[in-house]
Amino acid sequence: MNVLLTSCGRRAYLVRYFKEALKKTGGGKVFCVNSDPVSPCASLCDKFSVAPEIYDEGYVGFLLDFCKTNAVSAIIPLLDLDLPVLSAARGDFEKAGVNVVVSDEKVTRLVSDKFDLESVLEKAGLFVPETACGLEDALEKLREGYLSYPLIVKPRRGTGSIETYTAENGEELRFFMNRAEKKIAGNYLKYEAAGLPGGGRVIAQRLVKGTEYGLDIISDLKGNFAGTLARKKIRMRSGETDACVTVSDPLLTETAGKIYDALSAFGTLRGLIDADVIVEDGKAFVIDMNARFGGGYPFSQSAGADVPLALVRWLRGLDVGADLFSQRDGVTAAKAPEIYGI
Repeated sequence: MNVLLTSCGRRAYLVRYFKEALKKTGGGKVFCVNSDPVSPCASLCDKFSVAPEIYDEGYVGFLLDFCKTNAVSAIIPLLDLDLPVLSAARGDFEKAGVNVVVSDEKVTRLVSDKFDLESVLEKAGLFVPETACGLEDALEKLREGYLSYPLIVKPRRGTGSIETYTAENGEELRFFMNRAEKKIAGNYLKYEAAGLPGGGRVIAQRLVKGTEYGLDIISDLKGNFAGTLARKKIRMRSGETDACVTVSDPLLTETAGKIYDALSAFGTLRGLIDADVIVEDGKAFVIDMNARFGGGYPFSQSAGADVPLALVRWLRGLDVGADLFSQRDGVTAAKAPEIYGI
């Protein structure tokens, strides 16, 4: 069985994990595609190809041809921008015998919209930061006392920490929100912002202060809840988890269950949901989310979990034990070349 990782970027460690998983279950190859020809994955995978940009009209067709030519059984996308595109094209891939390991389109689109997602999570009983959409809404909510400085300014539909700022006062808020609007209009996030009203492509959120955690909420290929992995973040760099320690906490487990229930109302979940949570005054605030492998996952793998092996076993129709979703608590690690696989 051959697996294709799309938009692989720097996540070379996942190439290694999936190679090991395939070797343990009967063999197969790991292929990678990326629009950037200079990728750490290129020298580690069994075959690397340069793909069109995700929003290129030929992108899905390119992947279909690649899958047919290379006998690919499953696609696992690794970038937020990829998720709605591939989930929408699931039927085309299924006709070609390819399993797209991604949640349903409604789920991926909800998770990518930070403003709509906050509303859904709040209605489900989860804690979320007070949020405004657009500069005028933010100023009005500041006047009402609903918001207060400092505020986090970021794209409504963004990825990583691109165009994310901290505003300490009104002057900075106006500058950063206007700057982000202009930047979005001029880079690839304009595709993500398509359909949003002008001035409503940037949100402002209360800065939640506390201890930050990363959660992996795992579902099987039929959407059944499989487990939760949690890590306390020690150090971040450019929006990526750089160092952390694995933990087990009933509050985080409860939060993960509520997230699963809230998202499942919109469609089938598959694989991982990566959520960032800050615990402030005993309350777990959900501050961000991605429907894919997150940058903190390798820390759980190094502590004994093995979600890639679980996915491969599910794809092969084999049983999966709960041990693949368990980790040793208290394992502290920092990202290094051996973790990236380069």
